[in-house]
Amino acid sequence: TSSGIYLNKLGHSVTAEEILARNADIVPVILWEERFSERKQLSACNIAPEIRARIAALEKILAEMQG
Repeated sequence: TSSGIYLNKLGHSVTAEEILARNADIVPVILWEERFSERKQLSACNIAPEIRARIAALEKILAEMQG
C-alpha cells in the first residue's frame, strides 16, 4: 500500500467456491511489515510514466467518442 509493505499469510489453501459457499472471510496474518514514514505517491513509482501514458491514451479515446 502507499503506507507500507506487508507480507501476509492467508492460511490453508481453499478455493473461491469454498469461501463463497461458507460466506467466510479470508483474514490474513501479517508476518512482516515495513511502514513508510511518509505515504508514497504514484508519481514516485518507476512505472508512473507508463501509467500517465495509458491515462492520456484513454482520455484521447474518450474525447474522440464524444466529439
